[in-house]
Amino acid sequence: MSKPRIIQFQHLKGNDLRDINIAEGLNLPFKVKRLFWVYNAPSDELLGKHAHKKLEQVLIAMNGAIIIETETLDGEKQKFTLDSPSKGLYLPPLCWHQISFGENAIMLSITSMVYEESDYIRDYNQFTIGS
Repeated sequence: MSKPRIIQFQHLKGNDLRDINIAEGLNLPFKVKRLFWVYNAPSDELLGKHAHKKLEQVLIAMNGAIIIETETLDGEKQKFTLDSPSKGLYLPPLCWHQISFGENAIMLSITSMVYEESDYIRDYNQFTIGS
């Protein structure tokens, strides 16, 4: 079973003081099918609170900071802080996650599948019983 992990993106510094990060080829462990971003999220509310049966994704804090708490089917819990667009968090299938947004945070999600409601596990008890 694959585990959540941080992915470092290639970083380029332009001569005009711009920073560029690149996600391509070996950086991403799947073929990209969908991108979406979340912003204006309340900082006092947990978002996410689900797992996916098949979908893989990489989450990136494009602005501000986000905290992601994960749990795998074997009960391993981890907490990740994303506060730079130079790194992303890989979430494999069957990984419960909940997300806290900091002030003005913008999160980009890169996914391996298009949206399919049937792929979501939204009930934590169903997840822990063995999806």
